[in-house]
Amino acid sequence: MDDYYSFADSHILVQSEALACACEVSYDSEEAGTVTFNENGKADPVQTVSFPHRNKEIVIELGGGRLVFKQE
Repeated sequence: MDDYYSFADSHILVQSEALACACEVSYDSEEAGTVTFNENGKADPVQTVSFPHRNKEIVIELGGGRLVFKQE
């Protein structure tokens, strides 16, 4: 599976788990390191994840942890 798309899928899945259990949940990503969601689904840390082989970036935004997909 393409790491660009699998990163987004993993991010949404783990964020949903945090919301469902109302607890803190983390996952490790080769591209971004450890991403943690609190019980409200907010991401920590806020960051930009680069996928240079695709010339794309994914920004994890402050607040709801929304993903923004960008073309470099």
